[in-house]
Amino acid sequence: MHTFLNRANAVFAYAFSCVATVTLLCFLSTAWRVVEPPFSIKATNVKVMSLQQFRHLGQSRRSDYGDIKFDLEYDFSSVWNWNVKEVFIYVTAEYATPANAFNQIILWDHIVERGKGSDTIKSVDLQPEYEFWDDGRGLRGNKNISLALHWNIIPNAGTLPRFNTGKTFFEFEDRYWSIPR
Repeated sequence: MHTFLNRANAVFAYAFSCVATVTLLCFLSTAWRVVEPPFSIKATNVKVMSLQQFRHLGQSRRSDYGDIKFDLEYDFSSVWNWNVKEVFIYVTAEYATPANAFNQIILWDHIVERGKGSDTIKSVDLQPEYEFWDDGRGLRGNKNISLALHWNIIPNAGTLPRFNTGKTFFEFEDRYWSIPR
């Protein structure tokens, strides 16, 4: 009456439905968990190391380059549960210029994996991993630049929540600095 392939298909469909249901129930067990700020972030000691104007990648106009350092402290030890595989954190610089109302540049990022022993960190004078460029002359004299910490929980099953915390403001001076050699 039913061939072997029909019966194998029915068994596979039933097994897949069971696995999907168990995954959904596992996700729902942590979906409404209230995540309080589980760490402290102190992006202080922001310094302007250099700011210069130069030609970038053959452009005919000049661009601004900023170099900063910042302190960062976090503790993710209270975030972990069975559904958290890793936590992705990143620091952005956000500012406005006459050309653009909102600019956002990722300066530093880090992946905190479960069980790797990097739940806490206290770093002083961190250098950005990525260059702090503006596509014009929007950094010199900018008085309202902020460093913001963002973090995402990478779960085993479920949605990818994004959180924004820890913001500190700084400003660039009105003159260009040369890079010390």
